[in-house]
Amino acid sequence: NISDFGATTSSTDNTTSIQAALNAVPSTGGMVVIPAGKFLTGPLTIKAKTILHLAKDATLQMLPYGIWPEGDRAFIVNDADDGGSDIIIEGEDKESSNIDGQGEPWWKAFEADETTVRPYAMIHLTGNSQRFLIRNIKLSNAPAYNIKFDTKGNTHGTVHDLLVRNPPSGNSETY
Repeated sequence: NISDFGATTSSTDNTTSIQAALNAVPSTGGMVVIPAGKFLTGPLTIKAKTILHLAKDATLQMLPYGIWPEGDRAFIVNDADDGGSDIIIEGEDKESSNIDGQGEPWWKAFEADETTVRPYAMIHLTGNSQRFLIRNIKLSNAPAYNIKFDTKGNTHGTVHDLLVRNPPSGNSETY
């Protein structure tokens, strides 16, 4: 449970606590639980044999535009060093187990200046990921893509029972 590592709903940045929970998963595998509540966080790296489980009424919310670390281009990304195989990102309730990108300010900045650098995906599985599953969650307000899979080397992936909610954008036809 990320609360055991110091994550709180009152914190303005839970990145260190949540990443510590993800890093504590042994190489044999384990589960990291996001309990009910809203947890603000920056970019996270998930390693092989890890289940990231969002409880009912749990929200992982990206740090907002202007606070997001410059140069970090994805919200949740697999660990390229271990290949990122056997990863599950799941929710308990697809209506309320939410990953929120706080995307509207990112889109407005991008529409005003297309050179604006923004996180390109809320979930990014890089090449050579095998046996991954994304299920039963809501993705909302992405700053760009909701999920990105690299086409080189990713195999045996399943995505089902997702609810995607994003505001309309004037430039949405280009994506």
